[in-house]
Amino acid sequence: MTDRSVRSGPDAPLRSNHAMGAMSPDGRMHALMSESYLLRSENASDNAGMHHYVWDFARGGTSWEARAPLSSITGAGRCEFVHNLMYCFGGSLGAGMPTVNTLNIYDPQTDTWTSGAPMLEELDHSTSVVFDNRIWSTSGRYHVDHKPGTAEASSKAPSSAASLVYDPSRDSWTRVEPLPYRRNAGAAAVLTRPGKRATLLVAGGQIFAGVRAGLIFSMLEEYDFEEDDWFCHATHLPQGLFGAAIGVLDNKVYIVGGADGYHISGTDSVMVIDIEALGEPTPCMYEEISRPDWWTDYRAGNMANYPYAKHFLRDEPAPLTS
Repeated sequence: MTDRSVRSGPDAPLRSNHAMGAMSPDGRMHALMSESYLLRSENASDNAGMHHYVWDFARGGTSWEARAPLSSITGAGRCEFVHNLMYCFGGSLGAGMPTVNTLNIYDPQTDTWTSGAPMLEELDHSTSVVFDNRIWSTSGRYHVDHKPGTAEASSKAPSSAASLVYDPSRDSWTRVEPLPYRRNAGAAAVLTRPGKRATLLVAGGQIFAGVRAGLIFSMLEEYDFEEDDWFCHATHLPQGLFGAAIGVLDNKVYIVGGADGYHISGTDSVMVIDIEALGEPTPCMYEEISRPDWWTDYRAGNMANYPYAKHFLRDEPAPLTS
């Protein structure tokens, strides 16, 4: 985007849905995809795995090259590079099939996969970013039959507010403060402001209630990595959106594509957020829009400590401690 132009890359080697992937530090796009993901069922015998292809974006590559595949079909998960290794986690075994908590680690130097510590939740459609050499994953969706004792997910709205952090140096996951509002398929990016701490921005998302129903969010929330707290913006996106791509360039956040409705409702919109003009967020009121029964106690617990100290983004940057 350095010249603000739009260009097409080589077509993907195969048709796929809910593909996974990440850009390596040296500018190579890694993509995991399967033609069988949407066709699988609980009794499916297809276990051909996820095809793995690489496009050399930085050097003007014109084709995809095959790499070592992932041994099992897993779509709608997340992949991130930390240093020179790619970490792929979560996802589901097929449309309407169980979600997983697996972590698979790819080494481009040896073209091999190894396993890492499993996630603390079985989720697909999560968001993730890399900050301080760790992977920060938020939200997600459980399998339709996942009903934990706390009733955080049900067959009608199996979304999660979980926020999880993976430390590659320790091969371990930890929990941090959950999102104020459960959802899945949002978009996340790290924001930096001069003289202030970096934060995690989460935009949009949805509560899934079937292929033609659900609740779509337009809200913007920020997480303070150091304080382990969430804050909300009065400013929202122009419209609710989920499943979009996101990137940060020249102090602006670009949110591209996604869906603003259900049943094959994609959009070609590009939303731009000027970080300097966004302003500071304030403590969240924790008002769950759909207000299912389980939310009452959770909201009351948070409101008991409201308002949070309004120190967000006012302190000079400080090093994070493990």
